[in-house]
Amino acid sequence: MGSTINPEYAEFAVARLLHPSDDWRSLVRDMAKRWPDADPLDHVLALIEAAAAIGHGHATRIHGHAGAMNGYRLAALLALDLHIMARLGMRSSAASEVVACWQSDAFLLRH
Repeated sequence: MGSTINPEYAEFAVARLLHPSDDWRSLVRDMAKRWPDADPLDHVLALIEAAAAIGHGHATRIHGHAGAMNGYRLAALLALDLHIMARLGMRSSAASEVVACWQSDAFLLRH
């Protein structure tokens, strides 16, 4: 099964997750701002794809391991936010809607 998501999403995520600073902390928010019309589930998949690629290619490097773990962590947090939004009947079909929710609802996780 081939990937149907924009390959730029995963490439962007890999670059940020491998950066030696804490640059990964704003990755989900930055992806949403860069691609506001994207389906946020595509961002979840891109984060998982990036984390898997990092884990596979950098298994022996400490920073690579941290990048993979952070990618999986961000994917899980974004998926949780999307689940909460769905449960509350909130729209989340575009990344910009998730950002708007983060800005207006202190209950959700802010990435």
